[in-house]
Amino acid sequence: MKKVYDSFIATLKARNWNYDEGTDDRGNRKITLGVRGDDLPMRFVIRFDESRKLVVFHSFMNFEFGPEKRVEGALACCMINYNIVNGAFDYDISDGSVLFRMVCPVHDTVPGQETFDYMINCSCSTIDQYNDKLLAISKGYMSLDEFNAEIHS
Repeated sequence: MKKVYDSFIATLKARNWNYDEGTDDRGNRKITLGVRGDDLPMRFVIRFDESRKLVVFHSFMNFEFGPEKRVEGALACCMINYNIVNGAFDYDISDGSVLFRMVCPVHDTVPGQETFDYMINCSCSTIDQYNDKLLAISKGYMSLDEFNAEIHS
């Protein structure tokens, strides 16, 4: 996994991105970085899972669904996940938190810069497409019917 990690670091350096390196609570290497979207900022934590041989992108939304909006949040995430090809919005109904997750298995291979560029670009564009709409639902500014019409327009 060190070669995979080093390859990812080379990708970030080639893009002149700022990032922080560290380890998670299981001792896996991780990188954190921030990205400014069209509307809301995004923070990524990229973990290099040694035991499962995975590169895992996580980006927590910087808002939560309150108790009165939790079911709507779950439905909205299901509606989004039905439409996207790579990645998923994971939803915790117990606290209303949402995160975007994308995973790349790396058994016996070291992904190249193109793969990591794709993961970064796909994650950023997918989050940017939906985070403001999820926030609007969480605040009651958008109904599920309006949301459904907008994501299918």
